[in-house]
Amino acid sequence: MPDLYPDFDAETETANTDDSWYVDSEFTPPQVPLWQRRMQEANVEAPLDASLFDLCRVVVESSAAKVDVLDIADRCDWTSRMVVVETKSARHMHALAEDLLKAIKERNKQRGLQATINVDGRESDDWMVVDLGSFVVHLMTPEAHKTYDLVKLWSETTKDPTIEDS
Repeated sequence: MPDLYPDFDAETETANTDDSWYVDSEFTPPQVPLWQRRMQEANVEAPLDASLFDLCRVVVESSAAKVDVLDIADRCDWTSRMVVVETKSARHMHALAEDLLKAIKERNKQRGLQATINVDGRESDDWMVVDLGSFVVHLMTPEAHKTYDLVKLWSETTKDPTIEDS
């Protein structure tokens, strides 16, 4: 489309342009994300080089009200650990989920991994689940945490009376 603007020469115009009027010399680059700052303050060594589970644990423990880690490998065949996180509110739950997903994506990007992260309950106001394969992170508001009580549910090993031992 050279005929569209016959008098315009992009190279000359760019070289002669005075851009000092819109460049802010006082501008500072964006801050480090909160989860990274908290990990730095806690002196966590290279969190993005840590295991995925350790990374998730550090992110959720940085601001969650309560965190429980359950080893359910002997009771469940689709995951080995469950992290149950009680957040302060629905808004906090969504923010914490976004921080968690950003941290995981950054870790995967640094390692050159393409991993699928399944998130259920994005529209929910009380419970979100981040499925990472070998473990699952449940983010819940205090009301949902009290109502469903996953820690108690998965901690108790009750035997079904209809099943007989052989």
